[in-house]
This record gives sequence, C-alpha cells and structure tokens, in this order.
Amino acid sequence: MTLPCTASASRITVYAVVFAVAITHLIAAAGLLRDDPATDRISPSVYAQITEFEEIWSRGLILFGVHLLLLGWLAWRSPSAPTWVAVLVAIAGAGYLADSIGPLISSAYMIEVAAVTFGGEIILMGWLLVFAVRSRSHRRSNMAGDGSPPSRTAAMRERRTSLVLWWGG
Repeated sequence: MTLPCTASASRITVYAVVFAVAITHLIAAAGLLRDDPATDRISPSVYAQITEFEEIWSRGLILFGVHLLLLGWLAWRSPSAPTWVAVLVAIAGAGYLADSIGPLISSAYMIEVAAVTFGGEIILMGWLLVFAVRSRSHRRSNMAGDGSPPSRTAAMRERRTSLVLWWGG
C-alpha cells in the first residue's frame, strides 16, 4: 500500500470508526440519563460510559496524529505544497501524539501541546482553499491565453496532487 493510500485509509476508515465507537458511549450515557431523570444523582454507569468515551477518543487521537504525520510527509514530498505547510502539519501530528501518548506513559502528564500545534491543521485548510482557487483561476487563464488547454500530463499531475492532498487531509 502506498503512503497516500495509507494516509487516506487512516483518515477515512480507521479513526472515523474509532471516533464513531467513542460517540456511541456518549449516546449510551445520554440514554441512561434520560431513563432516570427524577434523581439528583448521576448513576455510576453514566460516569463509566463517559470515561469509556474519553479513553477511546484519546486513543483515536493517536491515530489522528499518525495521519497528520503521514500527511505532513506527503506535503513535504509534494512539489505543490510549501515546505512550511508540511512542517506545520507534521508538528500538529506530533502534538496530537504527545498529548495522547503522554498520559499513557505518566499519569502526571498535564501538558496540552495540541492546544498550540493544531494551527498546522488550520494553515493546511487555508492553504488548500487558496491553492484550489489559484488552480481554478490558473486553468481559466491558460484557456483564455492562447486558446489551447494546458497539456494533458500537466493537468493530470496537478489534479493528482490536489486529490492526494485533499484525500489525505
């Protein structure tokens, strides 16, 4: 399996399923609260469901961090993506990994690295939007310039790079 396929699979299937499973625990907790609304105390089973949600969610963020590292590597290797975007995305992935693995290593881990490093995701989103607008206007100007469309090879390369970055991130 190639690196772009691995990045896409980690996003679409693996951690999406993990997060869906985590959310089922919140739904179960809400159901338990709805079943017993008359009491002033929350039952231990509600707390257990919320704890399960938090644990599964934290493990899912490990997968998300790996996904961002893969995406950062792909952006680094891409001729279309600026190096600084790739570095910031990789740093964001490392931040998620640190925040997810840190509590597993030490119960005293209290640092919230991803609270700062998530900016790489925001930058990637902004860059992808600007890249898409520029690509569209570039294609239009090529069509309007000399009347001939860009070469099929160049168009395919641009489309493939855009799809890899979109599906990977």
